[in-house]
Amino acid sequence: MTYPVELLDTTLRDGSYTIDFQFTAEDTALIASALESAGIRVIELGHGLGLGAARAGKGDQASTDEGYLRAAADVLKEARFGVFFIPGVGTEDDLRLGADCGLHFVRIGTNITELDEAEPYIALAKKLGLTVSSNLMKSYAVPPAEFGARARQAADYGADVLCLVDSAGGMLPEDVKAYLAAAQERTDIRLGFHGHDNLCMAIANSLTAMEHGATILDASLQGMGRSEGNAVTEVLAAMLQKRGLLPEADINALLDVGEAYIRPLLHQTGRSAIGVTTGRAKFHSSFLGRVTRAAVEAGIDVRELILRLGARDQINAPEELVQEIAAEIAAEGPRGAVRVDIAATGRAVPEDFLGQVRERALELREKSRKYAQESVFNVVVSPHQLTCVSPFVDTNYGCAMSNIMLAEPDRLAEVLETIDGLVDYVLLDPGGRPAPTEALKSTVLLTYLDHEMWARTTCAQITFLLGGQLHGRRLAITGSSPLVLRAAGDFVEAGAHVAVASDAAPDASIPGAERMPLEEAVRTAEAVISLSPRQPAITADHVSEMEHATLLYDGGIGSLHPEAVPAAEERGIRVVRVDMRPSLAATALERIAMKRLVDTHMGRANWNGVDVVAGGLIGRGGDVIVDSISRPARVIGIADGKGAIVRPDPADERVYRVRQAIASHALARTKPGNG
Repeated sequence: MTYPVELLDTTLRDGSYTIDFQFTAEDTALIASALESAGIRVIELGHGLGLGAARAGKGDQASTDEGYLRAAADVLKEARFGVFFIPGVGTEDDLRLGADCGLHFVRIGTNITELDEAEPYIALAKKLGLTVSSNLMKSYAVPPAEFGARARQAADYGADVLCLVDSAGGMLPEDVKAYLAAAQERTDIRLGFHGHDNLCMAIANSLTAMEHGATILDASLQGMGRSEGNAVTEVLAAMLQKRGLLPEADINALLDVGEAYIRPLLHQTGRSAIGVTTGRAKFHSSFLGRVTRAAVEAGIDVRELILRLGARDQINAPEELVQEIAAEIAAEGPRGAVRVDIAATGRAVPEDFLGQVRERALELREKSRKYAQESVFNVVVSPHQLTCVSPFVDTNYGCAMSNIMLAEPDRLAEVLETIDGLVDYVLLDPGGRPAPTEALKSTVLLTYLDHEMWARTTCAQITFLLGGQLHGRRLAITGSSPLVLRAAGDFVEAGAHVAVASDAAPDASIPGAERMPLEEAVRTAEAVISLSPRQPAITADHVSEMEHATLLYDGGIGSLHPEAVPAAEERGIRVVRVDMRPSLAATALERIAMKRLVDTHMGRANWNGVDVVAGGLIGRGGDVIVDSISRPARVIGIADGKGAIVRPDPADERVYRVRQAIASHALARTKPGNG
């Protein structure tokens, strides 16, 4: 019998591995309907490990099996939908549930050496009126001739389809050809192919499978799937159309659907070393945890363990065999390391201040582009600082950031002019003066109070240095007025017993804090905090009065006398300097997000006849509140007209219409030229 070539999209099933099985029933309806609209006629959905997998402890899912099935049944008009089923994971009742929910097909997956486990479930599925595919997982674990025999066995059990499964993504086109030829020698059962992309062969193998008798080809949007993913639906559909097949598929629509709904969920790029290794070894990633633990315990390269295990057993990873091979590798000793040579750049460091500013701005641009981050140049005008440019760019906390300390306010305009256009944002504390905004034409200005952030950093860092909470802790603090006032207030609010040095902020009252001479305060303090930028306040004499377990904190960068540090080290007292990088980056990201909220996300609109508001605007009673006017992703609630939000009624027709509009917005943004 001749069958048409069909593309089976498995985004909603195999793709769920990538997001820890967290597709919702709403996601299922949205993506399934979009796939159908784009011409896909066979769709697989549900938990990655099939019906009953969540109940069997194989990973929680965001909905129930019934929720997924009914969501698909409600929206699909032409496409057939099905599920995966593994004997021992799913039960007969799961199959009955599927049939009751309108399921069209089931793919019963067994390791190729365990096909006999599928027989009763194939029989039941056929009795329930389902089309049945026998998916022979890890097909490569047996020679082609045995695969042919298993194909005959599946046909005898009553399967309608026999699927060659490259579970580890390690097969080559010649392998695919040989296995399918062996199946065709033994049976005329319809053939399919499911391939993974560990060695970047999923598309080539799918096309080879099609050329040699497979008429059901698996793929997923954006290649979303377990391990290194699957064949890419959008690409495979395009390749099939180039060969005159799959005429009903709308490639541009598939590209839009993948771009709008799937690409935002994908966070891994490139090919992982483990993914490629599992492909080389034809090793199933479900055993990765066990093998990794054994490699760590033995102190060996897990990749070598995977390769050798794959050569011995491609079906399972028995603990005894894993440990045996790990011991063999460990006995061989370490292999040579990769040689890395670092060449001198030969770049001269500018001697003049503005030259250094420009040099660092260029480095910020470089790092931000490499790591796909916002670039932020922090500029602080303060008489307590020395004019200098930070020697490095930090990318560890969500944005690429560097710093300029500026003691001369009159130089701020020329600094900003030098930065303008080279970085995305300037985070500026202008030292109480008006910011020369005219100096920036393209770089965006964000303002903040540096001493507020500094004090907040001190409180956060001290909290973690003292074990995670400050309640009941005894702290001594000295330093300059603005920092002492803010930090001491934060410490008191956190429940600490705070002693403020008598000469620190002498004219200010700090409710809840005690005043005393610093010499007295340090004797019982668990942490001594000095917040006097560039002005030493803690001496060796103070250190001599401290307990051995005291934490000495340089919160002012240079607020300890030179002899205080060795004196503390000699007595076993920890000395820590303030590190503002996380707080500074968080401040920048907060300001960036707030600007976007006000400039972009805030607003009112009418979508599909429903009034919506976003971004903190107070809606009229009954208005639907969404997360963004320009880039909406979800309904937040319903406005009560007084500034509060109430939970939406799931049956509210207006909410349904707004959700439809949100889905349409996402598709519209995929068009070239749309934001």
